[in-house]
Amino acid sequence: MDRLAFTSKLKGEDPLEKLFYTVLTLFVCIWADNLLISCMVIIVNIFLSYFKGGLPLSSILKTFKAPLTFLFLGVITVAFEFGNSPDYLWKMEIFGIYVGFHNASLLKATHLFFKALGAVSCLFFLSLNTPFKDILSALERLKLPRLFLDLSELIYRFIFTLLGTADKIYLAQASRQGYGSFVQSYKSMGLLIASVFTKAYKRSDDVYEALLSRGYEGDLKVLQEEYRSNKMVYPLAILFNLFLIVLKMLMEA
Repeated sequence: MDRLAFTSKLKGEDPLEKLFYTVLTLFVCIWADNLLISCMVIIVNIFLSYFKGGLPLSSILKTFKAPLTFLFLGVITVAFEFGNSPDYLWKMEIFGIYVGFHNASLLKATHLFFKALGAVSCLFFLSLNTPFKDILSALERLKLPRLFLDLSELIYRFIFTLLGTADKIYLAQASRQGYGSFVQSYKSMGLLIASVFTKAYKRSDDVYEALLSRGYEGDLKVLQEEYRSNKMVYPLAILFNLFLIVLKMLMEA
């Protein structure tokens, strides 16, 4: 996602403007709890990333695969209910208890699924078109604690370091038949976790020593980039969300 963010045409835009739109739309989407509004938010965010950001549509849709799986598994528990309701569209008996779903539970699960996906699409719009360092720059301008921002940046960078280290160790183990059997897989996985933890601790200590040698005094100082500012983003974001709020009210009238 970070690679996509660096290739986005919206990369040079003021991250504070994108953050404003993202947070405002996310809260309105959750507040509305409406299937149509959730779908509109998803479509608009994909549209902005594709047409304004210039990102490949296949890459945008690919980012939704992980949350789609998670959300699908989550809403199943909402769709199924226990009891002996005569309104069940489908049911099965387990140890004398009926488990099934009916129209109301399916509708509730569908609303929850698209509301969550709409909120996720807002976050994806921000992350796909704004490098993480620019998001931190926007948060710094909002006067968030410096310690929080520094820790966020270091943790974010270490995620990829740990993933790269784990991938190399896993590849070395697999090439030596480390996952050839169930018992051997557990043993290899334990060694992998222990090795990654050890290397992560050593790496973090090296990074801290490197920071101290460069005059680190508890504050990571970085140069601020110049961003393109478009003041129309704020009124357009407000108008779009006002439209969603009015639409929600009209549908409930």
